[in-house]
Amino acid sequence: MYREYCNYNQSLIDLETEIPKLFNIVDSSVVDGVAVPLYFLKEIFSYLPPGMTIASPVGYPFGTTDPKIKQHEALGAIRSGANAIDLVFNPFFLQQKKYKQFFDEVKTHKNICDEYGASLRLVVDHNIIGMNKSVKLSRLVDKLDLDFLIPSISYHHDDIYDNILLCHFIELETKISTIFSGYAWLPKHYKAIMETDIFGARFFSDKFLNGVTIS
Repeated sequence: MYREYCNYNQSLIDLETEIPKLFNIVDSSVVDGVAVPLYFLKEIFSYLPPGMTIASPVGYPFGTTDPKIKQHEALGAIRSGANAIDLVFNPFFLQQKKYKQFFDEVKTHKNICDEYGASLRLVVDHNIIGMNKSVKLSRLVDKLDLDFLIPSISYHHDDIYDNILLCHFIELETKISTIFSGYAWLPKHYKAIMETDIFGARFFSDKFLNGVTIS
């Protein structure tokens, strides 16, 4: 299973603490990728090993940023070393049935990523649009040759098992690979995640990476 450490929701004021922790995780070879905000990426990129997935968010956490600003975010992240873009789409496009704007946003970022050899990973907040609509949405974007889908922004403490099930349903219904994204507080949570056959999992703590505490 692909494993990724993410610090999108961490307080990054104390870089002297966060940077050594991230390097410890990377050096321990327990992750295949990292997901970090753009300004943090600029601090660490030159120290990351080649071949690692390096993701950066666009429109995080709620996706309501102006589309042109999102494009600048994506280009800035790629030019700073990101090889994967986590695009949080605007949920109001769906709620207001502005489907053209939704598809235009996804296609624009897919084109940007394709041009620079990066992967586009669509981030869907199932807490807002619901489980059923998340699956229906995945069927629609599957036609765009989307690389990956992350079914939660992990800004809410949503149900881990709902998150896992949604990943399963999306992979059953589409060709898209999913990445679980949620908070694993207990060993049983980590066990449940690692026993699935979904593509990957994102962790916001180093506590259970590789099944042991490494910090």
